[in-house]
Amino acid sequence: MKGNLLSLIGWIFRKKKYGFTLIELNISMFIQLIVLTLAFNTAIITFRNYSLLINNSKVQDSFDDAVLNIERLLKGYMIESIKIKGENENNKGEILIIYKKDNNQTDVKKKKVYLDSSKKKIVLETYNKNDFKIGTNIIMTDVSDFKIAKKNNIYYLKIINFNRDERIICI
Repeated sequence: MKGNLLSLIGWIFRKKKYGFTLIELNISMFIQLIVLTLAFNTAIITFRNYSLLINNSKVQDSFDDAVLNIERLLKGYMIESIKIKGENENNKGEILIIYKKDNNQTDVKKKKVYLDSSKKKIVLETYNKNDFKIGTNIIMTDVSDFKIAKKNNIYYLKIINFNRDERIICI
């Protein structure tokens, strides 16, 4: 009687089953596999994009460094004169900067910026007053073109690398 009364009220305690069925386990494993696959693919895509970004950054940094170095040379202290040779059959152009070593003396040193077409590098060479080469520095590597053009009274320097990226600066 007591059992019938409890069943009418809804207080019958049934024994709980513990564990999962095989179907529930397969469904949860399938969902976990989908989530893992998406996470793995996202990680691979993110790594590839990051690698491309780093490589592009290296190329752009060399451009920016080269432009900054050339502008620093052209706007430095104690410049006596700047001679610009435009494009001809022998070279694509060069910039010759003549510096005074000291304001009270007549000694000068020369710096020449040009494209070494055999090595595809923009080179900075430093000479003393007797035109003896003191040193050579590389401003930028992997350069496909280095042109100096004159428009009206303004000179423009155009640098192009192997990726076809270019910078144009006013000299």
